[in-house]
Amino acid sequence: MRKFDPNLDPELLRLVERATAQITVPPQSARRVRPFAFRRALGGVVILVVAVAGALGVGRVLTESRNRVAAQPIAFDIRPVPPARTSGTGRASLNSQGDLVLEVSVKGPADEISRPVADVQTSNLIWHLLEGSCAAWQGNEPGHQVLARWTLPPQRPDAMDFRYVISSTDLAAQIMSRPHAVAAFRNGGGGPLYTCGDLPAL
Repeated sequence: MRKFDPNLDPELLRLVERATAQITVPPQSARRVRPFAFRRALGGVVILVVAVAGALGVGRVLTESRNRVAAQPIAFDIRPVPPARTSGTGRASLNSQGDLVLEVSVKGPADEISRPVADVQTSNLIWHLLEGSCAAWQGNEPGHQVLARWTLPPQRPDAMDFRYVISSTDLAAQIMSRPHAVAAFRNGGGGPLYTCGDLPAL
């Protein structure tokens, strides 16, 4: 009997190839789905983390804003710098925008409060927000800055009351928990320091 060799039979070879093609699975086909599924899951985790972090950040901002609104002004004393005699009280606070709000009431001799004497239209005091304490300025310590200055007309020759707001943009580089002071110098000519008050920590 003649020995059968399948390699010599084209018809049988085609049948074998057709059957093999139907049952053979490409080795990479099952693995290609996993990277896409992993990336999809990782993307969902990243979005969730970002959303939670954003919610926490918004909550913190709202909490700080509410705390600022609820904060009450803190009182401080304004004392004369001898030989001057002008003195009084003040209150300081930060509003919801982070601006520094100062309320000041002082009394003293007419020649210290107004200029010329008894002229309530012209103040003899120029007010300053100082970086550093009153003691540091009286002692002429170096390295302290003037953060703001302003002049307002007195209500009476020997007294003045005012409310003054210093924008948060002028305080952006400052930390109000450090020593700061509100002081009044004689207006014009770099006059002497008349009165000064150390601000409370805010």
